[in-house]
Amino acid sequence: MGRFSFDTIRRVVVGYDKRSTGILLLGMVLLSLLIRIILLTDQPLPQDGTFYALLGKQLITGHFVQGLSAYWPPLYPGLIGVFSLAFHDLEVAGRMVSVVSGSLLVIPVYFLSLTLYEKKTAIWAVLLVVTCPSLILISTEVLVESTYTLFFITAIYLGLGALEGRHGRYFQAGLAFGACYLLKPEAIAYAGMMLVLIYVARPFKKIPFPQLTLKALGFVLGFTLLAAPYLLYVHQTSHRWIISEKLAHLSQHDGLAYSWRKLDDSKQGTLADKLWGGRDDIFESSKKGFNVTLGYRDFFKSMAHGLVPVTTITVKLLPKLLLAFLLLGLVSRRWSREHASKELFILLFIISTLLGYAFIPLYRYLVPLLPLLLCWVAKGIVEFEERFGKAVRTFWKSEFVTSNVRWAARAVVIAILLVTTLPPLFAQYRNSESGIYLGQKRVGTWIRENSATPHLIMSTHNWPTFYAGGTHLFTPSEPYAVIIEYAKRKKVDFLVVEERAIATTPDLGFLLYEVNTAELNLIFKEDQIPGNKILVYRVVD
Repeated sequence: MGRFSFDTIRRVVVGYDKRSTGILLLGMVLLSLLIRIILLTDQPLPQDGTFYALLGKQLITGHFVQGLSAYWPPLYPGLIGVFSLAFHDLEVAGRMVSVVSGSLLVIPVYFLSLTLYEKKTAIWAVLLVVTCPSLILISTEVLVESTYTLFFITAIYLGLGALEGRHGRYFQAGLAFGACYLLKPEAIAYAGMMLVLIYVARPFKKIPFPQLTLKALGFVLGFTLLAAPYLLYVHQTSHRWIISEKLAHLSQHDGLAYSWRKLDDSKQGTLADKLWGGRDDIFESSKKGFNVTLGYRDFFKSMAHGLVPVTTITVKLLPKLLLAFLLLGLVSRRWSREHASKELFILLFIISTLLGYAFIPLYRYLVPLLPLLLCWVAKGIVEFEERFGKAVRTFWKSEFVTSNVRWAARAVVIAILLVTTLPPLFAQYRNSESGIYLGQKRVGTWIRENSATPHLIMSTHNWPTFYAGGTHLFTPSEPYAVIIEYAKRKKVDFLVVEERAIATTPDLGFLLYEVNTAELNLIFKEDQIPGNKILVYRVVD
């Protein structure tokens, strides 16, 4: 029997610690998965989700070319396609991709928080991620944000590890940032920032320049392996070197932009058909017909105007009581130089995100910042526990109070979390907007059940087409006669008129009065939601 040494004890303790961490993370992933599955709804997909789902279907059924888009990046559609093999339903598959991504998020959050602070803080950070209303809701939607948040936090964790000099992290961080680009093309800016930081951090690590360059090349190699094929595809499709068609035209897009809804010069289709729907097949030439400028001056002007709202949204991501914990976590203790550099690294990603999305300040675009904020909140909770304990011990000398003060502090924190997280969660699920989208789903379902397939549907949004299983054309923002001539020339079967979107096609407004014309016959009406009337007209040959 070998001699028992302190080294033996250390190996046993370390092994137990690793096992306990694995059990903890597995339990948190399963709990997160359970919560998100319970809170799944049957609300229709967001419009972006319909495009992602349809692309995923094309990819998984072998129509690789039709499944790629220079506007919609490929990783999320690809995951939906893979999940559809198990769930046999695009809508369910899309939701499950988000659910699984939101559940796995606890892993990089734990290790990032552990790198920044200590294990107690990491555990609180994980619990906050599991129960955060905004993260739960985005994890039940067929949107890219949940999956993107997973890879975004993973990339930040690996990038921080690379700057700390951990072996292999440069290449791994490159892969993670490459995956972020394949989910949101604008994430390429983070990869550029990370490359700069590798060299800026050199004086602190005293790494020889040639060795540092090799490490930087490892990062570039990891990023290029994933990002380069799609960059080449975008170039081949758009005939110019751009990050994506989405970013090239985003300064002109507000959801109902007339420049996207107007027919091209040859009257073959709209920019929305080309970019959103990937309908290059309806154009005589994919390189002609649109006069679109990038509008960089407008881009920066919009960014300047959006800084205040985007900052406001970021503050509103967290309830006010949790903001107090966040501030406590940031200012409660004096930072060492090493810790300050880590916090600055995190802060750079927050600031760059705020600047990048200032031109289009949408709530869901800023949700990926939440895990970073929650790490600070978790640190504040730990600090609160310690300060609460010291305060109680100062006034009460009872042994019972002294031995249970930490549990009392945690009970206070848990009560605060319940008060601040449950009401927003319930409020979101009572959102009246859900009925609006259900109306679109009912229209599409009716068309599928009451008409022969395939059919070509023209509408302002593509929800009816998605649920009908047909082919889509966007209704152009043109005079009535031009719309009818275009519909007949394209052999459109159904024209869907939406009350809420009638501003894009005002010449169709009279059709909301349920009239028949020589060219159109009313066949279905959906008006269960006031102000959301949807009419289906058959186009007469």
